[in-house]
Amino acid sequence: MPLGRTPREALLHTVELARLNDRLDFTRFWVSEHHNTRALAGSLPDAALARAHQPAPRAVFYSLQLPQDSTASFKLATLRPDASTDNATDEVYPDQYSGQMVGAQTYERRNLGQRVRGLFKPVHTGSIWGWPGKVVSLVAYLLGFTFPSRAPLCG
Repeated sequence: MPLGRTPREALLHTVELARLNDRLDFTRFWVSEHHNTRALAGSLPDAALARAHQPAPRAVFYSLQLPQDSTASFKLATLRPDASTDNATDEVYPDQYSGQMVGAQTYERRNLGQRVRGLFKPVHTGSIWGWPGKVVSLVAYLLGFTFPSRAPLCG
């Protein structure tokens, strides 16, 4: 960023660069915050990750989702080591300008519909039961492929 820009301008510039990298299919985009300032004069992802690490220091996975617009917050999902599935994440929502937490939701506090919807992929991939579930899914797939249906609509 050019010298003399505000923290807000620096953050907006970083978000713009991250979105450009996403359109170019880059898999990583590293940024950092500026130290010795009261406001974040750099980009927030590193600061958000550091703040998320405080309540979840044992998390095995972190996922940071960029804000959709200038009023939205970041979404930071953390996966605990004892999580039932890969989708059983706890989420915190840091403000994109100040870094202050504006919301949080644990997996246990999600409503039933959200938890059921989060099980669709693990059930279909077999990961809901760990590696034994994946073996069962593979066997079911191979049996379905080996013995195709003779139903009239199955070409």
